[in-house]
Amino acid sequence: MGRLSVISKLVTAVLSVFVQSVYATSRTVFVQRAACLVMGFVILTGCQGADEAKPVPAAGVITLNGEPLAGAYVLFIPETGPKASATTDKDGGFDLTTVKDKDGVVPGPCRIAVEKREPIDQKNPYVIPKSLIPEKYASVKDSGLTETVGESGENFFSIDLKK
Repeated sequence: MGRLSVISKLVTAVLSVFVQSVYATSRTVFVQRAACLVMGFVILTGCQGADEAKPVPAAGVITLNGEPLAGAYVLFIPETGPKASATTDKDGGFDLTTVKDKDGVVPGPCRIAVEKREPIDQKNPYVIPKSLIPEKYASVKDSGLTETVGESGENFFSIDLKK
């Protein structure tokens, strides 16, 4: 059973106990159930991120046929750990963010997606804007882009997309 499945079941059980405590007729029962709720949250927060690697600084530059690609959304998805993302600057440069601004990405192999679209039409905001780069790059499954992030040292990635 996966860790998320266990955590989900724990949260469900703890919330069930709490809801039942609202209808408890005895103060002792209420106190017991409240204690269970507190212990459940302590256990839950103690389980989060205990075995996850910390992000390391990572940056790079995205080009399209050798020209800087400004305003593109870059997504790095590590094999383990949370995703990291960034938006490229006017020179195509980016600094990845996982949790805190520019904290990087979890080390290891990463699949990459890059997306750049026309601005949203304010008159028709529900229509998905046209992609300005080949659609395949918008999916980590189809992009073919991968990089390995090191645990130390410089993690700078130059990625040239082809039109």
